[in-house]
Amino acid sequence: MRSTRYNGFFEEYNILHFMGGRKKGLALFDSETDGEDFQTIQREMWRFHLVLDEGGVKRFLMFLPLGLCGGLWFLLLFNIVLYFFLEDITNEGLIDLFSGRFLFNLVISLFFLNIYPYFLRMLGHKYAYFDRVTQTVSFSFDVGSDELDEFGNQCFPWLDIEAEIFEQIGDMGVPRFFVRLVHKERDKYPKVSLRMDVVGIQNSAMYCHLRWELIIRHMDNTKPLPDIPIYELDRSKDDLTREFDKQNNRPKLFWAGFSLGEQSRLKRLYEEDAADFNFTYGPEREEIVKPWLKWKPDLTQEQVNKKQSFIKVALIQVLTGLP
Repeated sequence: MRSTRYNGFFEEYNILHFMGGRKKGLALFDSETDGEDFQTIQREMWRFHLVLDEGGVKRFLMFLPLGLCGGLWFLLLFNIVLYFFLEDITNEGLIDLFSGRFLFNLVISLFFLNIYPYFLRMLGHKYAYFDRVTQTVSFSFDVGSDELDEFGNQCFPWLDIEAEIFEQIGDMGVPRFFVRLVHKERDKYPKVSLRMDVVGIQNSAMYCHLRWELIIRHMDNTKPLPDIPIYELDRSKDDLTREFDKQNNRPKLFWAGFSLGEQSRLKRLYEEDAADFNFTYGPEREEIVKPWLKWKPDLTQEQVNKKQSFIKVALIQVLTGLP
């Protein structure tokens, strides 16, 4: 049985956003960029912990709209500000000059929102997922295993898969840390190699350790799921977790009362504390299993109505090109 040391688990999740149905904004069509199996794995977070290939081509293409649209809108804004310093241009001339570029940028953003996802769907992700129920790790690509899971993907027993945290020297001599999934019998299964996506600053190995500890904790089916926002809507689907919540009178939808800003603040507290922790030899810390006794949501936060929410989502979509 694998164990964790830091035991500080936290991942933000916009619970109210998904409870009310995903707000599409200006994305008029289905924006899912993968098949039904991938969507199921992505949706059933209580059971599957999904990791994407950090170096995958599709991952780059998924964020391509952000760079292009963001660059176009920034360039437009910069030119508008620049023209304000010209004495010989009127407001009417400014509008005539930039209205065409504004419409061009808008068309590009709408293309990325509504057409581009269908091109991405044809590519497919390179990914792996950890199954809490079957205690297996499955891969979307050929890894040399004869065992298949319910989706037809090759898989291995959970304890056969290990994580390697390695360092690469990047530009300007700055070190970058990554975590790679490998089989414990590397010579026998050399195809098992996936560099996991890790959210955080790459020049710190801390984020790699935090991600791997969360995976270990997710796969420990002798305990209820960690009490963090990403599991809030699915806690009742896991038998052990449901029973734990019932016995301890856990408030229903506890994390739904926390805004994303509050969740980000709590995550930063964990990360600041973890920065000085020795994940290899440090003493095992106690996990917070009843967060409702430690934290309370800010009930004074302003509620956003549907109109404000639509405008906010639409504005972000236009500026980033991401649905």
